Amino acid sequence: MKRIHIIDIANGHHLKTIAASLTLSGLGLLFLFLTSNIIWLGDLSLGSMLLVFFGAVIFAAFIHSQYQLFCSRLLGFRCEARWGLLSPMVVGKPTPKWESLGMLLAPLVDLTILLLLILNFLPSILNPFLTAVLVSNLVLSGDDLVLAIYIFKFADKGDFVKFTREGCEIWT
Repeated sequence: MKRIHIIDIANGHHLKTIAASLTLSGLGLLFLFLTSNIIWLGDLSLGSMLLVFFGAVIFAAFIHSQYQLFCSRLLGFRCEARWGLLSPMVVGKPTPKWESLGMLLAPLVDLTILLLLILNFLPSILNPFLTAVLVSNLVLSGDDLVLAIYIFKFADKGDFVKFTREGCEIWT
């Protein structure tokens, strides 16, 4: 196999800038959403709102990375978990194009649908927390979405994608 393209997120590439701006702007909008909802939530003080915000972001980052790790292990790949918000997952061997896109986009699609179903069918006092987790998951999927667009753009049908700490490599 021959490496034909490198998508480098970690070393100052513009993809990291796009992903970081998506993440920070989304988290800022989530914070503004929660502070504006103090009025209609009534009993939610500023301290408990901050607890909901930070708890939801940490919980969403955890389930996002663990679900991505779970999906890649279901496909039979050995990989390392992501611990940084913008660090890509690392898979030991090259994966086919469509499987790599599936591993990247699984948290975006599956967790969003799951959280929307929980919000719809189980209305409870946890709705502000679940809404914050939903928005945080969508925001944290921004870098995965940008990386998936670049993989879709540069990889052909029979190419393989190898995820590295810096981003990914496309092999033919």
